[in-house]
Amino acid sequence: MAAESNVKSASRVLDIFEALSASPRGLSFTALQRALGIPKSSLHALLDVLVARGYLELDAARRVYTVGIRLWERSQAYQRHHDLVKEALPAMETIVGAINETVQLATLDGLENVYLAKVDSSHPLRLQSEVGMRLPAYATGLGKALLAEMDANLLATLLRDQALVPFTPHTFTDTNALLAELARTHARGFAIDNQEFTPGLCCVAVPIADHRGAA
Repeated sequence: MAAESNVKSASRVLDIFEALSASPRGLSFTALQRALGIPKSSLHALLDVLVARGYLELDAARRVYTVGIRLWERSQAYQRHHDLVKEALPAMETIVGAINETVQLATLDGLENVYLAKVDSSHPLRLQSEVGMRLPAYATGLGKALLAEMDANLLATLLRDQALVPFTPHTFTDTNALLAELARTHARGFAIDNQEFTPGLCCVAVPIADHRGAA
């Protein structure tokens, strides 16, 4: 029984982190309780511990909780141990300096791309992505570049139950059309995002292979 309770508490803590990570301006106790369905007494206890340990911050004036500095510090461990980010940043900065276009680095997690690094251009129109953000891979250049390197059978299986929600009139919403686009992407070696996530923005993306040849 104690083990089951510990697992439930751990799951609730992760739910809190995910909810607040998706809400940069923070959430009130009521909003968190409504969104997560955690009993009030349990939620109070968890929030008190997380604030005391520095993983969350409580804005006393607005009465909202936000992600704390300790959580940010711990999250940097991934980047410190991820050689790709360290190796890629100088090259990304060089590219931005040469063409003044934003350059991003992402990895694939299921059917979402997670942004690991970003170097912005000086243009006033900015991409919506930020480091740590997740976006649907089928609607972004980076995501399509990575999806195109997956095993075709596995990709078809994953996409079978994936709703292809349109973000713009250019988003691929038909699975067969998307698979055909990914086959073309694989053949030419780079992906194109033609205003598929944000109107007016186009992207070109290439997969980076590791020592095994895997993207």
